[in-house]
Amino acid sequence: MKKFFGFLLAICLVAMLVVTPIGVAAEGQDVDINMGEGVEFTPGDIDGDGNINLNDLVTIAQVQANWPGVGYVEAALDTDGSGTFELLDVNYLAQYLAGWNVVLNDVAYVA
Repeated sequence: MKKFFGFLLAICLVAMLVVTPIGVAAEGQDVDINMGEGVEFTPGDIDGDGNINLNDLVTIAQVQANWPGVGYVEAALDTDGSGTFELLDVNYLAQYLAGWNVVLNDVAYVA
């Protein structure tokens, strides 16, 4: 029950952040991830603070909604390992934070 409410809270938070610009963000928002060379990152640690928490969920939702001035680790955006950043990555991170049986991006942590 606690996991369900955690997930519900995460989804509500994402919905609040994305609801206004969803039409713009959903159109062609798939972005190929530039891993760079020697860039160390942890999948899901979107803000780069060393922890995966609700701050990362807020940040990834802001990036998906094209908010200006959001600081983030580009390589960490691909939470599902698809090679692109899309709305599904936001959902995947929310599921991970809610305690679902989700493994974040199982590709190498160092590009």
